[in-house]
Amino acid sequence: MENSLLTHEGELSCGRDFSVYVKGMDAGLALKIKDIVPHILPGRIADKGCANGSLLVHLSALFPTSSIVGIDLSSALLGQARQRQYVNNNVSFVRGNIIKRTFDRASVDTEIFSSDFHEVYSYNGYDRSYVRETLETAREELVDRGRLILRDGVSPIDNGTDENTMNHRHTWLRCDQETERRFRRFAVDFKGKSKNPGVPFTERKFDGVTYFNLSLHHAAEFLSKKDYLENWAIEVNEEFGVYGFTSWRKVFADAGFRIIEEESYVNPWVRANRYIGKAALFAIAKDGRPGSRLRYPKTTIKIAAEAI
Repeated sequence: MENSLLTHEGELSCGRDFSVYVKGMDAGLALKIKDIVPHILPGRIADKGCANGSLLVHLSALFPTSSIVGIDLSSALLGQARQRQYVNNNVSFVRGNIIKRTFDRASVDTEIFSSDFHEVYSYNGYDRSYVRETLETAREELVDRGRLILRDGVSPIDNGTDENTMNHRHTWLRCDQETERRFRRFAVDFKGKSKNPGVPFTERKFDGVTYFNLSLHHAAEFLSKKDYLENWAIEVNEEFGVYGFTSWRKVFADAGFRIIEEESYVNPWVRANRYIGKAALFAIAKDGRPGSRLRYPKTTIKIAAEAI
């Protein structure tokens, strides 16, 4: 990745608290394993963006005869991954850029991308061409009918791939006092290093309560980031919803993949502990007031695809 947000050691800017970052990743590990493992083909397995190696520990145990490779750009995270114990001694590591080829053509059976594509997009100038290039690279490395497994964020707006169309649908957002404070901060800081930083919104009071009118896409981005206080400066420069569901299908097809399973959902822990009682979304009624309450936007998409 070539964005200025990255240091020469491949870190996502200076000042990231890795203990907090890793704790957050590990908290969702059980759900990650449930989403990913059933679709893995044994053989050569690549975990692209392996971070601190938490998933690799389980892959080593579950696929004892496979050759498993962890790839990451971060020297600090790879250092942590190398210190872990892998029960079958079948894990190796490469420091590298997942956009570019690491393996020979048609030499990998499964490639895993967990929370990687939104970083590829965010740390390369919010340019989706890098996402497409990463998929094309994976197709080159995979054997025919090899598997690519994606697990990442997803935009609730799904009628286009550019920012203008993704942001057209709006919602009313209501928050508790602390969440309102965080939203005002987010609305200034989001994508602060981009050409169009911040979040456009208006606010009104209805029956003495403050509501914010903003795009559903931006509302989803706020909800997904509002609790990352320790690494706020890093997280608010990431855009989790690179594509909506339909657009993900198209870019997979264009890169030479056939989707064999797909699902999007709200992480149940996040919904229960970070959303309920803290923020709510409402449709915009014909009179402009908040209408019916909306479901929380999906936090996660998982796609299993095979190379064709």
